[in-house]
Amino acid sequence: CKGEFDASFFWRNKNNPNGKQDYCKTCHKASVLASVAKNPEKHRLARNAQMRKWNAANKERAAANQKGCNDRMRSRLLAAYGGKCACCGESNPGFLTVDHVNGDGANHRREIGTVNLYRWLAARRYPREGFQLLCYNCNCARAKFGGVCPHVASTT
Repeated sequence: CKGEFDASFFWRNKNNPNGKQDYCKTCHKASVLASVAKNPEKHRLARNAQMRKWNAANKERAAANQKGCNDRMRSRLLAAYGGKCACCGESNPGFLTVDHVNGDGANHRREIGTVNLYRWLAARRYPREGFQLLCYNCNCARAKFGGVCPHVASTT
């Protein structure tokens, strides 16, 4: 780095005689961003390996972080689909599930593979067509009674 900066503008480097990097933090950031742009796959693999190593060393924190992420994702999903059962109106989040309206959930899960359904829906901005929120009772009842929940059958 050609700039004359205070030592706080440089990262530590125990292998350098002065204990600091040869370039400032701003130049270092620009260098890293250029490297990532040049070879993103290399950096993605390195980042994944780094995360696997951290997760293995910090299992409890990793599990807590993942649970928090899953909880936030589920909250966003429930809000996007109205937050209540489309059949009976149940609004307790613990009972709500995503239903494939056409009854093709097993085929859809095979099609998307190991991707989490919540992530798949979020990536597509929570499509209304083909999906709805049902409470667990209504979802199971639809499966058992040929696609029609008893709530709906009793009102028609």
